[in-house]
Amino acid sequence: MNSTSDRLFRIIAIFIILYSTLVLITTVYTTIQTYFNLDNPLIPEYLVYYSLFPLVFIIPIFGFSIWFSWKSLYSTNANKVIILILLGICIFHFTFPDLVYDFIHKFNPYGT
Repeated sequence: MNSTSDRLFRIIAIFIILYSTLVLITTVYTTIQTYFNLDNPLIPEYLVYYSLFPLVFIIPIFGFSIWFSWKSLYSTNANKVIILILLGICIFHFTFPDLVYDFIHKFNPYGT
């Protein structure tokens, strides 16, 4: 491929790194806030785990996105198909975050 295409995929990889880092920071902050700010004795303990269940999938996906995009920035021949798939995941999560969480909550073992 030519240098213009490589430059474009490097910009896409930087975008993936920035967005995935933002998602990971917000999910870790939400996790800490949810877990440690639950002082009401009337709220059952399993509701904390119900709200934290989607993070089991969100954190590894975006962690892999950061790792792979960072690795592709420093390699001479990055796998452009995986970068485009990660870009699609980031755009879908940015556009429809509620659909992502609702889909994950369908498989939540702590739900009713």
